[in-house]
Amino acid sequence: MHDIGFYSIERLLGAGSMGCMFLCQNKNRLFEQERVVVRCFWETLKGDINEVFKELFAINKIASEFVPKMLDYGYTDKNHAYFVTEYIEDSVDGEAWLKKYGPMDLETSLDVGLQVAKALQLAHDNKIYHLNLKPANLLLKHTESGISVKITDFGLSQVASSVICGTSDYAPPEQRSFNSLSVLDAKNDVFAFGATMYHLCTQKRPHQFRERDLPDVQALRDLLCDCVEDEIENRPNSARELVSQLEKIVFEFETVTVNTVGEITHQEHKQAHYQTEDLGKGITLEMVYIPSGTFIMGSPETEKDRDSDESPQHEITIEPFYISKYPVTQAQWQAIMGDNPSNFKGDNRPVEKVSWDEAVKFCQRLSYKTGRIYSLPSEAQWEYACRAGTTTPFYFGETITTDLANYNGKYSYGSGSKGVYRKETTEVGSFPPNAFGLYDMHGNVWEWCADSWHDNYEGAPSDGSVWEKEKSRVVRGGSWYDEPRYARSADRYNYSSQDSHIGLRLVSFVALPLHKRCALLPFELSG
Repeated sequence: MHDIGFYSIERLLGAGSMGCMFLCQNKNRLFEQERVVVRCFWETLKGDINEVFKELFAINKIASEFVPKMLDYGYTDKNHAYFVTEYIEDSVDGEAWLKKYGPMDLETSLDVGLQVAKALQLAHDNKIYHLNLKPANLLLKHTESGISVKITDFGLSQVASSVICGTSDYAPPEQRSFNSLSVLDAKNDVFAFGATMYHLCTQKRPHQFRERDLPDVQALRDLLCDCVEDEIENRPNSARELVSQLEKIVFEFETVTVNTVGEITHQEHKQAHYQTEDLGKGITLEMVYIPSGTFIMGSPETEKDRDSDESPQHEITIEPFYISKYPVTQAQWQAIMGDNPSNFKGDNRPVEKVSWDEAVKFCQRLSYKTGRIYSLPSEAQWEYACRAGTTTPFYFGETITTDLANYNGKYSYGSGSKGVYRKETTEVGSFPPNAFGLYDMHGNVWEWCADSWHDNYEGAPSDGSVWEKEKSRVVRGGSWYDEPRYARSADRYNYSSQDSHIGLRLVSFVALPLHKRCALLPFELSG
């Protein structure tokens, strides 16, 4: 086996314009890693090796979270240098990721994009530029908390002149022009960031860039389109601006889990992705992205206080969609409908005393105003969104308390204790959210669903679409007025009227085929 210094070559990992990379066995006792990556350069380095690798040393200090750790460096002979980094086990580069998994979904692409942007921000703040960012230079690895990203080839812009031209698919026009007067700075990396993220989101090369191929999130589309503008002045100014824009699409929150008597046993930090609709006069509507998935709808026969209408349990596969972060507020209702029917007044309280027909009319007017299709959720969408991956009666666990939701606290559930009976609605967002980042899914106001009422799930659609053909309509989630049993994730009820404990929550569509979108609507589109 051939050696490079203390490192025995196992296999070639790749080769490019600057040099080649080897996976090696480590025989250097100065660090513990058994396997390392050794990068060797084709070109003769000019100047002191410490000066040439100055940026590489710096980026390892300021952005250590986002780059492979540098372990060693030296010469293979008197002219050709190498350096050694940690080997990231079980990682693949962005190109290999696309071949293995296909284009990234919205959740993954935003997670990866934010990490890359943060790494660039740290570098740019220290006047260090990558100048060759592309999917092949991203090492991606599945972890318990999501995808971790390490950026390779960072800090090498001083190593070889060949890097200056970048990789044509990802480099901006001024970098590809070989114009010695071109200024290479943060905006070059901004362009490459946009091109790289387009490729990861679509599995299409950046020279094929089409906005409509990107995920159906206008803020993300606008950002990536701005990044790849040919005119330098039209691009975002820096990676700091990229981070700022991406963080507007992501929000962070804390979830709680309780034991059988309602004591909080676990808190977890999470993040979700959302988009905002401007309703005018400073009023906005936040819509949270819900990923696709399969779940068991209904309740098991062993669940306390279950009803027969929650049977039979059945498997449902849900397409991705957006759902409002909170029940529709009185301010949002008034912005669209011009009135406020609610009994308990307050701009940030949920609108109530709304009939199903009025709720549908609200969706129609909002759709007309914004150009985006809004509707009531199907019953399956509502339960999938409420459960957020849980199978317990509540998304908090086996029981619930009035510290976690607004319901009639004169009653308890399971081994939980009685609590406060507030006798009115509370402002939306007053209690902890579920793992999708949705608030008030348990209690406060019942929420209309698009479906007609059926006494059980016999013959229900398996694709999460609307189930019609009856006059009464489904409500979900319980209310301030009701016992906690009615706030369970699986509980369902029916009304044909309006009342002070009935409100609504909205859904909108991720890019689905038109026939699928229409199947989920509770009303017919007309010209």
